[in-house]
Parts: sequence; C-alpha cells; structure tokens
Amino acid sequence: MDFQDPLSPATSAVPVLTITPQGASVVVSWTNGPGFVLQSTPALQGAATSWTNLGTQNPQTIPVTGRAQYFRLTSP
Repeated sequence: MDFQDPLSPATSAVPVLTITPQGASVVVSWTNGPGFVLQSTPALQGAATSWTNLGTQNPQTIPVTGRAQYFRLTSP
C-alpha cells in the first residue's frame, strides 16, 4: 500500500505520452495502458486552463491546424 496516496495501487506506473508526426496529422499515444483520458487545450493559463476530453482511444490521430495544442493524460 502507498501511504502517500492510499487510493492508488502501489505498483501503478506513470504513462509516457508520445507524439509522432504523420503527414498532416500527429499520432498521440501512451504506454502503461487503459484507464487514461487524453485531454487537449490551445493555451496554458495556469489554474484557469480549460482542458477538453479527447477520449480513451489509444492511439489517436489529430489533424495539425497550425495553432498550438497541448496534451495531457488524466486518470478518472
């Protein structure tokens, strides 16, 4: 048991997010499996940043728009 975070399994591994260019898109994928939700935002604004859920499908192909896009994984 992890006494710092007793609700998460002690052996849970941190996912690794990978972004690979593919033509006019990027492929976003991650390791360490299911249970993570990919999120994106066009700007980082500290605590006021608004994240959009892109789902749990791994990998995901996302069109390049020419505008900045930031990604993160969350665990529900």
